[in-house]
Amino acid sequence: MTAVRLLFDEDADHRILRGLRRAAPQIDAQSVIDVGLAGRPDREILAWAATEGRLLVTRDVHTMTAEHAAFVEGGQGSSGVVFIPHDVPIGRAIADLILICEASTAADWANRTDFLPL
Repeated sequence: MTAVRLLFDEDADHRILRGLRRAAPQIDAQSVIDVGLAGRPDREILAWAATEGRLLVTRDVHTMTAEHAAFVEGGQGSSGVVFIPHDVPIGRAIADLILICEASTAADWANRTDFLPL
């Protein structure tokens, strides 16, 4: 059983990442900035997340939804994508991400797209 690890896209609200790190430091959460992927195309970020086994966290519904679908349809395995709409409160997003990491496994999110709140 592999734990869920997170990768925050540049479009994600990084106040959520900071709050998550404070509330649940045991959760492995990085940003694209942390791993040197700032400014890279969505497909490259999806590929890196898949290789590293990280669930991608983003707000980029406009382009990432289609990119993720094409990525999966192209036969590449995905670690999944979770979208956090702008109207989801920061505290709720943090609580939902903690729940995802504590109550599911990485395999549960393979090739999956979902939206917060849960």
